[in-house]
Amino acid sequence: MKKSIIFICIFIFLIITADIYAEEKKEQIKFEFTEYTSAFVPTMSSVSFNIPLDVISPLPIAKRFNFDIWYLVYSPYLVPVPFTEIGLEVYFSPVMKEKFKLDLGVGTGFEFFDGNFSLPLITSFDLKFRLPMHLWLGFSSDLLIWGEGMGLEAFIPLHFIPEGHWYGGIEPGVAVYLAGSVVVINMKNAVFIGYRL
Repeated sequence: MKKSIIFICIFIFLIITADIYAEEKKEQIKFEFTEYTSAFVPTMSSVSFNIPLDVISPLPIAKRFNFDIWYLVYSPYLVPVPFTEIGLEVYFSPVMKEKFKLDLGVGTGFEFFDGNFSLPLITSFDLKFRLPMHLWLGFSSDLLIWGEGMGLEAFIPLHFIPEGHWYGGIEPGVAVYLAGSVVVINMKNAVFIGYRL
């Protein structure tokens, strides 16, 4: 419990300090807290930071790149448990329109479980369409490849992104995992709240 409180305090501190930094740089750094459910039972939680590459590079091509850094635990509300993941993924946006966006990502996550760790390859596909009333609807998928198996997670995100700092959304989806001859299929839904600088 103490670790969760410390981590949340660090998260709030980063929001405040990054807000000051963003006023100078005029960039949109994003912080998100996500709660994942299997069916409707909370199972996992994460905190992520999305940083545009043009924060650190003046090149025009930099606006098409951004990267995510995340901390995920296999328990609700960031309560520390034996399974923890710290990840990094780089995204490229080949299509960036006012009402349409496509992101392709590749990355990895350091997964720790009871003294063991794995390093899966993660590839992502994220398609979004802008709707009326500040809504965005899309389709996203993640392909995860481990040495002993693979998984596919697919979502239909619905995001509410008004003017200002705060935004949020829901992402109903399904996850399929394959390890040898064993196939596991679960509902995997996400609810998140974000802070945009």
